[in-house]
Amino acid sequence: MTGWRVYFVMVISGLFTDAFFYILPDGNYSRGYWFPLMLLPMFAIAILDLAGVIQRRKRLPRKVFRSFLIALVPLTGVLFVHMFVDVVVLVDICYIIFAYPMFNFTLYDQIEQDLRRQREIAGQQHEIAKQQLEIANQRASIMVLQMRPLLPAMRPSRFLRNWSTPAHTWP
Repeated sequence: MTGWRVYFVMVISGLFTDAFFYILPDGNYSRGYWFPLMLLPMFAIAILDLAGVIQRRKRLPRKVFRSFLIALVPLTGVLFVHMFVDVVVLVDICYIIFAYPMFNFTLYDQIEQDLRRQREIAGQQHEIAKQQLEIANQRASIMVLQMRPLLPAMRPSRFLRNWSTPAHTWP
């Protein structure tokens, strides 16, 4: 945060002095003698970001680590070159080109997470349906068990008598 404060102070002070940059009568800017000093805080921030990413490489997912490296390494190099040579267009192109892979990795990772969540939800819904079916089967068997005492006593019909029983026991 301190690097950004220093950079902000240098840019604001650059508006009132010609040490960092000055505006020509035709509307273009020209670099002052201390212009590299003004970019030094930005370069230091880029180096610290790069060092932090490399230090945390084992904790970061592989795609995130690669996307940070793809964005930070060229940007840091272009900032270093820009301190000594006027390559504003190259800095702009670098921002655009190397932000695209970060966006892609982030987007694909988000899509993968959404698909994984949808699969989990579908699996949970399947499990809920199976549990509801089991509950319905248990309720049906309980209902059948409760209805059995209410059924009339089963007597052998006249036509299907058990011939092994004595005839006086027949109805």
